[in-house]
Amino acid sequence: MRLVVAASLFSFLAHAALGVTCPSDALAESSFVGTNFCADGAPAAVGPGMLSSSSYDVAAFYFGAQYCGICKQKLAMMYDAWERLPAESKARTLVAGFGKQEYSAHNPLFCKGTLSSAEADALWSAWGIQQRDMVILVRTDSETWRSYCKFSMNLYDEDFERVLHHVLAQGANAFAIGLGTGGAISSSRGMMGPVAVGCLVAAVATSTVFS
Repeated sequence: MRLVVAASLFSFLAHAALGVTCPSDALAESSFVGTNFCADGAPAAVGPGMLSSSSYDVAAFYFGAQYCGICKQKLAMMYDAWERLPAESKARTLVAGFGKQEYSAHNPLFCKGTLSSAEADALWSAWGIQQRDMVILVRTDSETWRSYCKFSMNLYDEDFERVLHHVLAQGANAFAIGLGTGGAISSSRGMMGPVAVGCLVAAVATSTVFS
């Protein structure tokens, strides 16, 4: 059992140490559209299936459980980054939250300002979503979109605003951008860089082998 736990932790931390590069592997096309459950949200329905007929050029979709306090913090971080955009860029950018049907009793917690949120179990499944994942999509022409990047807000929340500005400026041909490690899983928001990750991985490995 300890070997399994250590292996899982090693895989997670090694991934964190290596960092993530956007664009990441393309996600499957999806026609999903979910009904917005936020009273002040706009638009009334959100999802990849409504993007081609919209006026947006960039979409940022955040995934989390509606009851989760940390998920709510990350959602608010995304919305606040959108709020700081110039008016023209805000009009070009859709930000939305996607929860799950089983947590629908907590839907009001997944709303802020004019943010739209929806229950999107099908999208979680289609895209292999993990708790607190972020997916950024970009328009490629008048009718089509593609995913630009998928990353965890557990580790790369502090990179979100930079990536958003990057794709707004570069569009469908946005060049690769690296995301640094850091950004806490807990509300204390402690930092963990590659050196610290390496030390922790080594410690776990040593403990597992010799104890």
